Amino acid sequence: MKLTEKNHKLLRALSYASAMFTLLIAMTMIFSFLQMELVRPLDNPVLIELKKQYDANPNNADLKEQIRAIDLMARKAYFSTRWQIETGSYLLLFGAIFFFISQRILTDNEKKYPEFLADAPDSGSKKEARKYLISTSFIVIISAIAISFYMRSALPNPKPVPEEQLTAGISKTIEAPAYLRENENKVGATDSIEPASEELISEAENIVIQKEIPKSVSPDLKTNDDDVNYPFFRGNLSQGKLSSANYPTSWDGKIGTNILWKTEIPVFGNNSPIIWGDKLFLTGAENTDAKIFCLNKNTGKILWTASGNNIPGEPSSAPETSDDTGLAAPTAATNGEAVVAIFGTGNFLCFDMNGKQLWAKNIGVPDNHYGHSSSLIIHNKKVLVQYDHYNSKSIMAFDIKTGNMIWETKRSVALSWSSPVLATFDGITQVILSSDPAVISYDANTGEQLWSVDCMSAEVGPSVGINSNYVFAANEFAKLVAIKPGKDASIIWADNEYLPEVASPLATDELLFIATSYGAIACYATESGDILWEHEFDYGFYSSPILVGDKVYMIDQAGVTHILKSEKEFALIEESPLGETVVTTPAFSEGKIYIRGEKYLYCISD
Repeated sequence: MKLTEKNHKLLRALSYASAMFTLLIAMTMIFSFLQMELVRPLDNPVLIELKKQYDANPNNADLKEQIRAIDLMARKAYFSTRWQIETGSYLLLFGAIFFFISQRILTDNEKKYPEFLADAPDSGSKKEARKYLISTSFIVIISAIAISFYMRSALPNPKPVPEEQLTAGISKTIEAPAYLRENENKVGATDSIEPASEELISEAENIVIQKEIPKSVSPDLKTNDDDVNYPFFRGNLSQGKLSSANYPTSWDGKIGTNILWKTEIPVFGNNSPIIWGDKLFLTGAENTDAKIFCLNKNTGKILWTASGNNIPGEPSSAPETSDDTGLAAPTAATNGEAVVAIFGTGNFLCFDMNGKQLWAKNIGVPDNHYGHSSSLIIHNKKVLVQYDHYNSKSIMAFDIKTGNMIWETKRSVALSWSSPVLATFDGITQVILSSDPAVISYDANTGEQLWSVDCMSAEVGPSVGINSNYVFAANEFAKLVAIKPGKDASIIWADNEYLPEVASPLATDELLFIATSYGAIACYATESGDILWEHEFDYGFYSSPILVGDKVYMIDQAGVTHILKSEKEFALIEESPLGETVVTTPAFSEGKIYIRGEKYLYCISD
């Protein structure tokens, strides 16, 4: 079809404009690539030097602030460049496609209808110049597109330096090797299952693989009224709330004030304690040496220790992880009949309450640059496992008695390090996960996706907060949102002033508490999203805040517990030091508080 002279000129102008636009983007992308290669903001030599100085003088507050400021600037520079690369790659592709299609149309039109060349600005020698210009632009644009998509896949997702490890500078990111999964072999049970598929699922897909099981029934959840058992990360339901208020508010770990006992944990781990009856459970791992510990919660005596190793399919050497994750970051879970644990090697094990192994398997070596950190949770004798990694993203349910997989739902999300949370909305027991780009709810009995809201981005570490009406999700470099759950789930309000890096939001029906990694805490009104008060402490928070009666317990990374009133105005009750760094979340049981420090487990009692 012949173009009119007017349309021909218009298309030619648009084609040249798209060429200039695409060429500009291409040059920017190439410059970004060279800048990343030359500057490397994640390997800041200034921070490395400051790290050495801080190692020699860890009490230097000014030095700590310098490290924090430089770390923040370096991360902002990195994420700005990363955004340019991710956005530019698509702009390049669309601009290049339009340019070359429009040039093809113009060329065909000029061949068929030579009269258009009479007044064309590129006739004669200019036509040759245009050929060279197009050829050069083609080479530059194709190179930039190749570079941008290479960088999108090659760039790591850096986690900011943990406050308690300011000496780490910009956190070193090492890509874990992509191990191939092998068939799982279950130890101590009668059969085995195939591992989860590694195939990538398109964004439009949501596949549920399951046996024939009934639809969700009325909720069988524990409430927050259980003052004895603390079975999961952040307690019953993993919501971070406890009804009882009879717990200590003052102690000092250095001089022993109100410290009933402290026990050295032989193997390092960043997981939190869980409790059932008189038994407390922790895990630890160094290299591939993984351990599960059971302690008497009243005396601190280690009752038994079990190995988390020697499972078919486990890697021969430990996967690379960041220092603030390690191989024992996920918190174990128990239902009083058994205790289950998972490690950064992919080893997944179950023991009875006396330490006898019931089953064990490797569910695939986690393939991400920090290591696996999502904690376990149990519902209706099913162990729920969030397993989001490069080679597979899914939520799975395993029979706690046999280790057999009951269902698996594939997830179209990016990597995440948050943990599952149980809640009941519309009479359905739900497991709710936060990740990039969405907060998603699944039926805890069947794995069916119930609702999803796109609202998160970057590397999601905090789990969601829950109250009677809303789900609260937040993440650094993203935003804080209040979600009305249900079939037509939607965002009620959003804010980006105070965002946590690791600590999960804590919600009551009226108040929402946020603890950041740089030391600021904030209290929001749950209905309106208004900030009611804000306060800044000297150290940041990785430990999640816990509501105990009408008090909020927040432990900073220096090991100081700040105890606040759960009220609309800031009211500090007490500040109690432990005497060592803390990144874990405390457990509460029968009037005693259990806090895992870097080396010791403490029992606090009036």
